[in-house]
Amino acid sequence: MKIRIRVPLYAHPFDGKDVSTYKASPKPYRFPFAPCGTGSPQAIALSLAPAQAPLYSYAKQTYTPVSAAGNLDAHLIWGKLTSLTINVTAACAAAGTCVLNPLGQFHYYTVKISDGTKFDYIPVINLKQPGERIITVAGVTCDGVPGSCSGDSALDYSAQGDLWFGNSVNPFMGSTHTSAPTFSIEVVSDQGVVNP
Repeated sequence: MKIRIRVPLYAHPFDGKDVSTYKASPKPYRFPFAPCGTGSPQAIALSLAPAQAPLYSYAKQTYTPVSAAGNLDAHLIWGKLTSLTINVTAACAAAGTCVLNPLGQFHYYTVKISDGTKFDYIPVINLKQPGERIITVAGVTCDGVPGSCSGDSALDYSAQGDLWFGNSVNPFMGSTHTSAPTFSIEVVSDQGVVNP
């Protein structure tokens, strides 16, 4: 059986072309399939997307790294960042620092929608502090309370305005530890298309 995937065309402002000439596909591909518990991390993350969500507009994965894992599983995300949720359900108990860069160790050409310039959005999560962080353009909450959780940094991007993702998010955990924190990362984007 062959599977044909129609992927919408999205502009990346750093390709040297006038982005005003690009248009999103009027019929973006939606990737409907039942949630699955086994398989590649990318397939599992895609299977958790809401019904009829455009392809690469949603990713969610739970991690329990046992040591400095480096790059964790990457997921493609296209569109305007709607929300980034990091939920630390089991804190790291190791001595020293235990941090996570939920979107990657380095920049991945996140773009400010207001002017099309690159913005290196590299939030840092303190895995020793349990709690659910919800990050939107309106601000940051920790367990429903406005503001970051203790030890987190660079989460609030509200001063930059809306951000566009046109590449992968590649969570990174470089600090060495001996305990296994458990956390989930959920990224939701708006590709500007309307579900039928």
